[in-house]
Amino acid sequence: MAEIRNVAIIGAGLMGCGIAQVFASHPDHRVTTFDSYTPGPVVLERVRGNLAMLAGKGAISTAEIAALMGRITPMESIAKAVAQADLVMECIPEQMELKQNLFAELEGLCQPGAIFATNTSVMSITEIASKAESRHRIVGTHFWNPPYLIPLVEVVKSEYTDDTVVDATMAVLKKAGKHPVRVNRDVPGFLANRLQHALWREAISIVEHGIADAAPVAGAGSHGERRHGGHGPDPVHPPVHPPASREFAPALAPLGGAGAEGGAGLQDGAGVPDLDTAGRRSLPQAPGRVPHRCPVQAARRSTANPVLINSLVAYHRGIL
Repeated sequence: MAEIRNVAIIGAGLMGCGIAQVFASHPDHRVTTFDSYTPGPVVLERVRGNLAMLAGKGAISTAEIAALMGRITPMESIAKAVAQADLVMECIPEQMELKQNLFAELEGLCQPGAIFATNTSVMSITEIASKAESRHRIVGTHFWNPPYLIPLVEVVKSEYTDDTVVDATMAVLKKAGKHPVRVNRDVPGFLANRLQHALWREAISIVEHGIADAAPVAGAGSHGERRHGGHGPDPVHPPVHPPASREFAPALAPLGGAGAEGGAGLQDGAGVPDLDTAGRRSLPQAPGRVPHRCPVQAARRSTANPVLINSLVAYHRGIL
């Protein structure tokens, strides 16, 4: 398979702009972007904002910023964005039908050898590929937020993905400075999300069963495992979490009896009420936003916040 040089990013939100920045950081790459709702100047401004933050920390020079920005070109149509692409990165909302339809559309717009990658957090890569004819060239690439700071990318092979596609994707990610890990089976939650969600589920169980109170669990989380990279679930934009956790929570090892009797808890997709950092019910959601019903958004900090640990335990006991 030919070396990947031209990368198209479809979707220019938080992740799309960050991923464009990642690939443009290598001088061999040329990056095009397209987003139906985000004008090109806004895309470039978002990337500049990221780079300005890095420059403020001394991580990048003015000359390097100028060179990187010169490698990113927003396009006015998806057809123009992907016409020369060797790799197309999908960064659109976490809705199955949207992703399926996009990949089916891309087949008629791209070069025959182009690789199609989805940045989904937990959705099945196999199901995403199901409407495409050339399913063998669709692969999962789960970047973590913010993508230009966190090295990890999970490269997920679907039931159809060719090994050459996985190998080429791993190679271009390494070239862009990332740390890709190969996931050989398309399972709910992939690899890292399963490991990290297991951590906070165990924290709930420890308190629930009286092994330790919430404060010692929080101390262990902040002064022990967190030093070795266990920082809780992927801190994506909150509306992603409820549908994301429902995708794979039922496939994880059960939490135990907590919440099961009343049919509430992770295994059936229910969740805690919105909580602020003091453990209180938060203000109502803004109009049009997805309600935060899954415990993931609260448990993101649970291993370092005894109030949230107690709140989650109380919920699973049916108190809240």
